[in-house]
Amino acid sequence: KTPSFNVLEDKGIFKCFGCGEAGDVYSFVMKLEGLTFPETLEKLAKAANIEYERTQGPKEAVDKNEPILNACREFAAYCYRTLRSDAGIVPLKYLTDRGFGEEILKKFGVGYAPDKGFISTLADNLAPYIGAGIISKADNGDHYERFRDRIIFPIFNPTGRIIAFGGRILPSHPQAQTLAKYVNSPETSLYHKSNVLYGLFQAKDAIRKADYALLVEGYADVIALH
Repeated sequence: KTPSFNVLEDKGIFKCFGCGEAGDVYSFVMKLEGLTFPETLEKLAKAANIEYERTQGPKEAVDKNEPILNACREFAAYCYRTLRSDAGIVPLKYLTDRGFGEEILKKFGVGYAPDKGFISTLADNLAPYIGAGIISKADNGDHYERFRDRIIFPIFNPTGRIIAFGGRILPSHPQAQTLAKYVNSPETSLYHKSNVLYGLFQAKDAIRKADYALLVEGYADVIALH
């Protein structure tokens, strides 16, 4: 509100004489976006196109999760494209009829998983997709797609990486009355349901400014309020 925020580029520090906050680029991003220090390093390294590797903590866990994160990103991109193709005409109309325009659908990465098709685009290595809960294995050993003929709501972590999904059956589906309305990702090495809040990534800046939040039940309810 007053011209009291100062950045000293040669020293790489900032100082706000209005509120008294000060620090370097890392503390600035941590305070502004509510991130941890490792999350801040990852975000800044990505923005600067610098290869980032954690040197503390279990490196094996980081390496193990990266293929799963890539699998989630690939599936989200596939569903995003499908919603905007001929196969997505019906689900896109349903979303449009609910008042969701392209801008808000893009912001939340909403997509559509057809009855089948994604698994056919994959190579032989299904392990990351199984680890992400995207592909499941039947009792007879066959693999199948967990999310079939559903609108897909990607779930982001606080730094904006997709770690899980929620899938809603279309009301026009012939088995809509007997199938579960929602299918959600199982617990994975990345996704722990009790620690993740859908929509927090998109809402955190507004929450910080307003100093309060509205908590609602469904994916579509969150998007509708946005």
